[in-house]
Amino acid sequence: DLDASLQGLQLLLCNPKQGAVKVLGSSPTSSSGSGFTAASGDAQLEALLRVKAALDSTGGVLCDWTRANGARGGYCSWKGVRCTEGTILVYWISMWAGSGIQGLKGSLPPAAAFAGLGALKSITVSDQPGVTGKLPVDWSRMTQLQDIRVANNSLTGSMPSSWSALS
Repeated sequence: DLDASLQGLQLLLCNPKQGAVKVLGSSPTSSSGSGFTAASGDAQLEALLRVKAALDSTGGVLCDWTRANGARGGYCSWKGVRCTEGTILVYWISMWAGSGIQGLKGSLPPAAAFAGLGALKSITVSDQPGVTGKLPVDWSRMTQLQDIRVANNSLTGSMPSSWSALS
């Protein structure tokens, strides 16, 4: 039973031709404690820049996502990024029209792109017809995720069976 193996995880998968499939679970939560060091801040910045490289191949949509603007936790003020209050730990990445991000072109990055984002609980990439490819099989390694939303993109294929390991 796929639903049982995904208990506690909230997924929203959508194929415009077939409609949405939602598996309910817990809501995103924020991490406690800052856990920040200069090295971890740099790792988060580098991870966010890797995510940008995969999803914004033209470089025009996430133009504020730069190394200079993200230094010393500046990425916490980037459109589509939220950090735990009082820290610079990224717990939420949301790229959809409602967050003011529209027109991405690229593909969902592999799990390795998110290395350094240990507090990340939620990823949304929706309403981006220029986002193509398949759901990354290796996202199942990001076991800290509690909420994955991918809807109204141009993704193909089905949900990877490896995602059943997420909880």
